[in-house]
Amino acid sequence: MIKFDECGKFEFEKNFVHMRRSMRFNELILMRKGTMYLAEEDEKLTVTEGDVVFLKSGRLHYGYKPSSSSVEFYWMHYLTDDEAEVNFPLISHFENPTEILQLFRQLFHFAPLSAFDADCAAALLLHGVKNEIMGKKFPHLSLGNDVCNWIKEHFSENITVSSVARHFGYSTDYISLKVKEKTGLSAKSYITHCRMMSAKQILLCSDLSIEEIAAQCGFSDSKAFFKIFKKHEGITPTQYRTTYPNAQNVGISIKRTN
Repeated sequence: MIKFDECGKFEFEKNFVHMRRSMRFNELILMRKGTMYLAEEDEKLTVTEGDVVFLKSGRLHYGYKPSSSSVEFYWMHYLTDDEAEVNFPLISHFENPTEILQLFRQLFHFAPLSAFDADCAAALLLHGVKNEIMGKKFPHLSLGNDVCNWIKEHFSENITVSSVARHFGYSTDYISLKVKEKTGLSAKSYITHCRMMSAKQILLCSDLSIEEIAAQCGFSDSKAFFKIFKKHEGITPTQYRTTYPNAQNVGISIKRTN
């Protein structure tokens, strides 16, 4: 299980040296600009644009050389009781980390809203990175990525796990397995997750009625929307809209919501 702690975007001019520390959190870093000289214990890394670094908790991390130019990277701290969620390569490189960047931005948006949102967004980010890494090594594992992308494009329609399975030509159990490998959620839960994420964003950023939002996000009717929303959030859509009126204003560093 993933427990989000904190995330942010770091920018610094030249001569940046990463602090020397050993944390109780795992850390994920996506390098966006420049070069950072970072070490874990005795292993020294040269981290450049497109690199993803996983730093394990309890290990000593430090910068061993100042940067020669400005640096920019996204980062996340998290805890997990699943060894698979920390058993990543220390560093991986992606020529086009667009999806990982999008997952980071989604995390920045939803982390301030609730602990549930933060944990889900963190889990999606980690599973997205893991599957990008595995996809490079095992091309046949890209089905989960294709299914999730299709769900993200069509969740506003009247789709079900059965209709997704028919579209891809596999059984519902196999489709759900592939989605869970990528996101940590069943296919049914992932469809609901996409609808909920969209609904919450629309609630905060528009004046659309509850009925309009329900229809736009693929819920069968406003009553179903109310029921599912309250089950996940503990409050109604109307209460959510008034509780988080400024939640879309995300800072550079975002702490876990208690």
